[in-house]
This record gives sequence, structure tokens and C-alpha cells, in this order.
Amino acid sequence: MDIKSLYEQVKFDNNLKLYNFITPTFTYNYINNTTMKEYEVQDWQEMRMDLVFKEMYNLESNEVGVYLNEIDILFYINNIDNPLNIQTGMLLKYPNKISDFNNFRTTDNNSTDNRFNNLEKLVVPNKQTRTDKNRKILQENSYVLPPVVQDVPTTPVKIENGKFRIGGL
Repeated sequence: MDIKSLYEQVKFDNNLKLYNFITPTFTYNYINNTTMKEYEVQDWQEMRMDLVFKEMYNLESNEVGVYLNEIDILFYINNIDNPLNIQTGMLLKYPNKISDFNNFRTTDNNSTDNRFNNLEKLVVPNKQTRTDKNRKILQENSYVLPPVVQDVPTTPVKIENGKFRIGGL
């Protein structure tokens, strides 16, 4: 199957060297403007969105591969996160025409929806991770053992002055 990968959908910010998971790649804006149909999943189509897709649009077997890169839209519309969850008897909504699939994709990086603009302001992608100074020194000097471990181990349990002493690192 040729399904669009996350790598193709998510934008990469070259300045920060990070992927942008904030900007949406799908939109609900066109659901109300697009004619939708319903399809009931049959026994032989369980866990097989490609077979469901073929029947929804009355495609021949050799035509299905051309459109399978749009199958993620059907998952999005029906709120399916795992294709293996497609069960017999499920009612799946789908656009009347395959050409309507593009209505559900966002093509610009600037969302007009305030929810996403606020989210972008709250998320700080350039946060630096704190490092332990002692661990950094340990790594720079290529020490084999952490500083709390002795080169020559002692017995783990001792009796000194009538008291137990535990810990022989």
C-alpha cells in the first residue's frame, strides 16, 4: 500500500532542526460543505481499509493503488486511529467523490483557526535539556565506573563495633 507517511505530512523546521507537530494537516472546515455518504463494513472487509475503500468508490482492483495515499482522510473523518479496529457492521462516513479528499487537507502553514495559533504560542520547541555536570565530567574523562563506585570493592556487609554496616560499593 502507498499510504502517506508521517514524514511527508509533518513539516520540518530547518532553523530548529525539529518537526512541526503543532500545525494541523487536516481540517474540519469542509465536512459541512462536502456531501458525505455512509458505508457499512462487511465481514470480509474487517481490518482491511483498502477493501472498504474499493467498495466505497466502486473501484477496480488495479485502480485502488492510485488512491490509497488518500486513505488517511477516511481514518480522520471516522476518528479511527488504528486500521485494525475496523469491525464488521461499522458505519463509516466518506466523501461522495474522491476529488473531495483534498478539501480535508490543509495546504498552508498559517492556520486561521485561533485554537492552533494559541497552541503555537504556548509550545516552546527550543527548550534545552538540562545535563548533570558530574555526569558530563564522567563522560568527558572516559571513566568506566560512576564516582560512587570504588575501584576495589569491599564486602557488602560488615560487622564493626558490634553494628552491621551495609554497603560495599
